[in-house]
Amino acid sequence: MDATEILNLLKYGEHINLECKKAETTLPKSVWETYSSFANTNGGIILFGVEENIREFDFNKRFSFVNIKKPQQIVVNFWNTINSVNCKNKLHIFPNQAE
Repeated sequence: MDATEILNLLKYGEHINLECKKAETTLPKSVWETYSSFANTNGGIILFGVEENIREFDFNKRFSFVNIKKPQQIVVNFWNTINSVNCKNKLHIFPNQAE
């Protein structure tokens, strides 16, 4: 995804399948609630390094981009947690939803 695509997504703000996370130095704990929500619906996009000021009505000023200190480590931590045994043990799939 390039910068133009990200800016197009942000034109409408966060919504049911788009969530922004600052993640400047670590994965925020709220990312797991978002991930779970997306996993239990139609999916979505989590943008790291983007912060939303919900009080700003001008969409050109509503979002700011932050410098993620160790972006590769953030991504590795995210996927390591998703793929960990502890995470998988907590997932419940009901037979009629596993199709």
